[in-house]
Amino acid sequence: MDYADWIQRVFDVAVSTWQAVESDAGPPIAIPVGNLAQPLGLLTDPAGFYGSDAHHALIEAVRDLEGIGLIKIGNGNMYSFTDRGELAFGKQISSGWRTITDVQLTARQDALLRNIAELAVQEQETYVRLIHVNAAEALTRSGLTEAPHIFLAATLARQLADKGLAEVLPIQDPTMRPTYAGFIRATKRVVSEDQRLVTQLLLDWETVETDVKEILKLDSPTEKGEFTRDVLGLVNTKARAKRYLLLGFNNETREFTTSPDPKNTQDRMEDVLGSHCAPLPMVRYRLVPWESGMAGLIEVLREPTKLPYRATSTDGKLKEDAVYVRHGTHVTEADPLELADLITEGDLARQIAATPTT
Repeated sequence: MDYADWIQRVFDVAVSTWQAVESDAGPPIAIPVGNLAQPLGLLTDPAGFYGSDAHHALIEAVRDLEGIGLIKIGNGNMYSFTDRGELAFGKQISSGWRTITDVQLTARQDALLRNIAELAVQEQETYVRLIHVNAAEALTRSGLTEAPHIFLAATLARQLADKGLAEVLPIQDPTMRPTYAGFIRATKRVVSEDQRLVTQLLLDWETVETDVKEILKLDSPTEKGEFTRDVLGLVNTKARAKRYLLLGFNNETREFTTSPDPKNTQDRMEDVLGSHCAPLPMVRYRLVPWESGMAGLIEVLREPTKLPYRATSTDGKLKEDAVYVRHGTHVTEADPLELADLITEGDLARQIAATPTT
């Protein structure tokens, strides 16, 4: 697990521990952080736990949850939840990453944070820590200076700390540790971009470029045929934007309801398409953290030299040799004019590709 997974695990255990106490004796005021050690699998040696590396990992994790506004830590390392934290019960912390990854940094700040995040990770069997590392050495590693520059490193470290992205120890040689927010800002920007994309797709909902499904099943021949038909409709249709099949959202409420079936990997999707159509459309599949689970995002790539893409079997609504396109939100067989346009587009693209360049 990486540090983001560890923080999610600590949060989930903190919630379940809190709810167990609440159900037995009414709402608790606060709970000792140490109560989380056993359910997290950290209490292998009770006598030696406090002050151990595992103990530090737990305290740092809870402090990082406080840093993003989900938990409050009181005297004696007692924890409780903020209003925002209670609203996050049962949800993925990662659904809020966009506010973290949108934090603007200068090139030097960004380079230092990335190096610190890489150097600080210490992964153990049951936990992950982000330790303090020398900021000047990390700055040199980034290539921004030829030799350790303590003053510059200290300045940048403090700037990152002011943004909530790092903790800095007040010693002569600046030593810093990325916070959870800093780790996310340094390592999860691609995931956050996908979250932003999903947000936009939900606003637009179904178009000629986007199809939305609550559940994707690839077990029966009919289900495989329906998936192939949907992909063919996206890949054959002319459109200005990229083409996506978005998974996990109810068509009526437009709310997220279901994480994709883990059996439906990109390899499995490619196998289904390879046995049901030709040429093989390229797809890129990834999971996007969303609320209480993961949304599925299938990008369908259109290669003009392969047009038109045809079905090669008959399963359910899929007909062998048919060419499918999207009309608004519906998938239909291409009419003669549409088919002729696709053939012409494909022939022209292949001709251009075959023409030698000078």
